[in-house]
Amino acid sequence: MDEKIILLFPTTHETLLAEKVLKENNIRVKPRIKPRVISSQCGIGLEADEGRLPSILSLCEKNRFSRPGVFKESEGKGWEKV
Repeated sequence: MDEKIILLFPTTHETLLAEKVLKENNIRVKPRIKPRVISSQCGIGLEADEGRLPSILSLCEKNRFSRPGVFKESEGKGWEKV
């Protein structure tokens, strides 16, 4: 089972557009409130399986979305940028 990651886009609008595109391409994502310890202007992110990250980044580039910030929760270290 893949570990979960959170994808953060610059705006809520772009986050929701990315969610739509990813779901249309059979990538399971779920909206999630951004953890407080992560600095970002947008308050919502998308949770996904880490193993899908290459496909996610490819679709973001293809659809001209901003490259999302990718974070993973590390035991004892909090959230770390991937």
